[in-house]
Amino acid sequence: MRFVVLLALVFVTCTPPVLVPSATPTAIVTAAATTAPDSTIAAAPSPKVPGAPQRSVVTFYRTDDVLRGPAQPSKRLDISVPVYDMQFGPDPRWAIISNVGERAPLRLLDLENGDVVTVPLSLTSDALNYRSLVRWLPDGRLLLTGREIWVGGPRGEGLRSVFAQFPFEVVPSRSGKLLAILPLGGSAIVVLDLASGNTSTVPGPFRPCVQDGGVGIVWAPDDRAIAATDCSDQAQGGMQTRFASVADGREIRSLADLSVSAWLPGGDVVARGPFRPRADAEVWVIPVNGARRAIPPVGFLISPDGRFLLGSVIRDAPTSSDPARREHFAQLVDVLTGRVIDVGEGRPTGWTDQGEIALITLF
Repeated sequence: MRFVVLLALVFVTCTPPVLVPSATPTAIVTAAATTAPDSTIAAAPSPKVPGAPQRSVVTFYRTDDVLRGPAQPSKRLDISVPVYDMQFGPDPRWAIISNVGERAPLRLLDLENGDVVTVPLSLTSDALNYRSLVRWLPDGRLLLTGREIWVGGPRGEGLRSVFAQFPFEVVPSRSGKLLAILPLGGSAIVVLDLASGNTSTVPGPFRPCVQDGGVGIVWAPDDRAIAATDCSDQAQGGMQTRFASVADGREIRSLADLSVSAWLPGGDVVARGPFRPRADAEVWVIPVNGARRAIPPVGFLISPDGRFLLGSVIRDAPTSSDPARREHFAQLVDVLTGRVIDVGEGRPTGWTDQGEIALITLF
């Protein structure tokens, strides 16, 4: 469960309003030969590993279509490589994608035609690692983490180091102006102002609840506070979420036995817990006064407007060639009412900056 919470934190970005969709027919796009833009090269094909996925289908759904249901995808991209993760940014044409074990740190998916291109970066081969964060900030700059933290142009041009220590966990604020950084081996969170380079410290402590796990840093909508998990041991003992002021590092409040996964625009938080062996953690919406309201434990990716959580369930999806096939089916949870709404087949990867839901299916 902690792994799911951490995934949610990586996927969640800034909070523009969800756009109202137009009633256009579904567009189906199949990737053709790659025509790479300047400073990119065509992506190499995936290695033929027996039993491993070799291609992907990415489908997009407009939120209003889903609410009216049953919805048809607004677009479908057939992609010639397996895609396990997507990061969206302010440019509606491009997404950053990743594949297990790939060497290229920056791979871009053209959302108009499904082409995949690789962008060379001016970093040494050992600069990045399996925990590296590669994503766009709200202003379009590229953020990279590895042995240190770098920021550069949208395609990695002019990369410069902004934090010379090895970061274990890095989460940008909603505005993208600040970074919350947990250095490797540390228990205090460093807040970095990207404009000035100045840093401040939130002492916590913030200690992981599982071995090699993070602390699930979540930013307040106004960038003025953070929340993160602290455990007294790596068996989830003494779990609590600490809320702290960024200005002076002072602890504001705490929630026992809970891990916060989202901070909603209105000030409420979404939290999971308590975590018990062989039992699913409950999901709560908690306002500042501490009252709790349970919602179905389906979603973990927050929508841009904070109204929905996006998650999935696994169901039978037999085909003529694979009668035993099972697949992810995405669902929305309305944070206000707890209503669960089916989206479509595929593993959810989040919302685009234009407010569309993106799902991935591997083949």
